[in-house]
Amino acid sequence: MFIKEYSAYGYQSAVKMVKNDGYNVCKNKTQTWKNSGCPLRDKELRAFAVELFERENIRLAGDGVLLVIKSGVRNRRTHPFKFKNIKRGRTKYKNRCYIWRRDDTGEVIMKLPGVGKKDALIIGKELVSTLQTNLTLEITYEVPNSVAGHLVYTVSKDAALGLYLFVGIEK
Repeated sequence: MFIKEYSAYGYQSAVKMVKNDGYNVCKNKTQTWKNSGCPLRDKELRAFAVELFERENIRLAGDGVLLVIKSGVRNRRTHPFKFKNIKRGRTKYKNRCYIWRRDDTGEVIMKLPGVGKKDALIIGKELVSTLQTNLTLEITYEVPNSVAGHLVYTVSKDAALGLYLFVGIEK
């Protein structure tokens, strides 16, 4: 018997958490649990679960039911973030840097700081002959104190964490 509590913003979020742990939610049996007197002690809960699994034919390892102890309210905000601007004024660039990148995967092959374009092309010709693929040369600049802002996640005022109890068969 496997029993675990989950805190989530809604029933569907709790089901996702259970699936991430490798278990399968067969049914929501909250009403059956309430009708039986809401057993929460370990011994009573195990007896309830054994009886329920027999009645519902839940016998596979990893299967179980999810009980809603306290329902949660999901975050209904369309934009659940706030942007805080940090960098103001003109951006000051420091060193120029050339980057060779593969066209097929986008993987960075080599960074060349402090090298001119002519030297970067010579190195690129050697890379193309050894890798036998197309490459792209990009120019980037180092920026001191390059943090421009922060995105802060904010939940709505109505959102509330709920408490869910998964009761299942041990794997």
